[in-house]
Amino acid sequence: MVSGFALHEIICDPQGKPCDYRFLEVNPAFEKMTGLRREEILGKTVHEVFPGTDERLIRIYGDVALSGNPAHFEEYTAALKKHFEVLAYSPKQGQFAVSFTDITEKEEVKERLEKIIRIESALRRIEEKILAGADFQEALEIACDAVVEMGYRMCWVGLAEPDHSVRPVAVRGFEEGYLEKFRFRWDESPHGNFPAGIAIRTGKTYVCPDILTDPL
Repeated sequence: MVSGFALHEIICDPQGKPCDYRFLEVNPAFEKMTGLRREEILGKTVHEVFPGTDERLIRIYGDVALSGNPAHFEEYTAALKKHFEVLAYSPKQGQFAVSFTDITEKEEVKERLEKIIRIESALRRIEEKILAGADFQEALEIACDAVVEMGYRMCWVGLAEPDHSVRPVAVRGFEEGYLEKFRFRWDESPHGNFPAGIAIRTGKTYVCPDILTDPL
């Protein structure tokens, strides 16, 4: 099979509620898609293999195994960082089998397209307001509003002043005194060695993928 395949038995608590499941068999495509080796997982439960498994998923598979009703859905597996299209059915009372395909690339393309659509929508709003006669300050505030509505937690605009300070002129979203707490500059002083200062000084986009770990 090109699709990943796995056979499991459902495990229930004393009240008969599905609480776990055990791996009985997997195929080579399963190993390839998940990076898990057959001999290392057969006989183990999903909580042993994937400790953070969503209980909702166990309930879905439990219903399939106990009722015999199949299920077809898409699922993101955080432990593997992959999206799968899943078909689950019961070949025997108390057991369920899953056949799945990796749709991660398709989902990533979909997410990128949705983001582009949101960006284009925001740009149209800004353009419409400017053409309608919005002044510079109002245009900046509209831009910040549009970015926050796209899903970002906070957006601010700073202007580079001749004395190398950066003056915040518009902000929206979760700010919580951030702009008042720090002195922003765009020279090579310690206060200028942060993303916005570097972007202004070099004229290049600065992307910080993780603000908790980036030393700047």
